[in-house]
Amino acid sequence: MNDDSWLEKKFRRRFRVPYSVFREICLDIDLVLGERAMHDRAGHETVPFSLLVLGSLRVLGSGCAFDAIEELTNVAEETHRIFFHEQLCVWGERVPPIHIKMPCVQNPLGTYLDCMRDWGILDVLVQLIVCM
Repeated sequence: MNDDSWLEKKFRRRFRVPYSVFREICLDIDLVLGERAMHDRAGHETVPFSLLVLGSLRVLGSGCAFDAIEELTNVAEETHRIFFHEQLCVWGERVPPIHIKMPCVQNPLGTYLDCMRDWGILDVLVQLIVCM
């Protein structure tokens, strides 16, 4: 839980969120979806939300394929895919102000051009375009 610890930094690097945010996500999803049965209808043990959330965060944070998540968690890629699309994405639409922040740049192209002008790159690019 220490933001400066080696494990916290490793967790954040792998899943792109602090551990405390991961815990909040798990608690919120658990509240929204309600308690799950310990076993499914076939008598198999159900997969914990926390493992499915970690898999989804890994997909979002690194672009990892669900197949690779299956290898990491030993949970079927289809289970991860269904959870991602039917649970996490629905949850994400409900809580954007808390965890999702969009860039607040009014004119991104103008911002990039200003940066390029400050760095002296814009003049070079204009010269290259004129020479073509």
